[in-house]
Amino acid sequence: MGDCNISTHDFALAERYFHEALREDNTHQRHLRGFFKALQAQQKYEKVIEAATHAIVAAPKNGNYRLDRALALWKRNHTGDRDAAVKDLKVVNDLSHGKNAQTRLYFSWFLLDQFLELQGQGKAVDAEEKLQSAVRFLKAGIKLCQRSFRPVLRNQLSLLYMYLGDSTGAMRETAEGLKENAGYVTNYLAHVRALTFAGKFTDAYRMALEAESHAPMLAGQFWSKFWRPLMIRWRELIC
Repeated sequence: MGDCNISTHDFALAERYFHEALREDNTHQRHLRGFFKALQAQQKYEKVIEAATHAIVAAPKNGNYRLDRALALWKRNHTGDRDAAVKDLKVVNDLSHGKNAQTRLYFSWFLLDQFLELQGQGKAVDAEEKLQSAVRFLKAGIKLCQRSFRPVLRNQLSLLYMYLGDSTGAMRETAEGLKENAGYVTNYLAHVRALTFAGKFTDAYRMALEAESHAPMLAGQFWSKFWRPLMIRWRELIC
């Protein structure tokens, strides 16, 4: 039930269901991670940090709990939180020998946050270095992780290229991601985003149509349909 509530964004009810499930088995990974996700969505970071810390003590080699704690620490952003979040990610990266795609993704999120903060402070050179670090880290992860997980990293790398103004790089990564996993609607929508950024509105419209056929869930069908009128309107404005 908790997973269903998360999919409908009823996070308070999801929290309750997962909490009840954990009373029966407080070591069940799916219940723990669902509980953490419901709490994160409600910005209950202290609860995530406390519960994830207990889970880490019970299962120190389970990197997933460190990932959950790292995300909560980063978002809470009290003094020392972000250093602690990076430390958690480094532990998980070591445990997985660099092959954990989610760790790479989180690192890139954190670096992107720092890029935006530095950019807002007018520190353009320092900001770009954060993005370049994220690019290098994602590229290394793509080579190491399983093929089925590579599109997740490529889609994020595509976004970073957009921030760097590199439309060719953005399209290249999402195109490769589609080759690696053509059965996941998110990969199509990421390519639509990259094509739109490059001003290739006709191609983006066609890709949005194709994405809809790969979207078994209503949410995926919604986003596929959402892109199509935008493509038409942008094409009208450009032509």
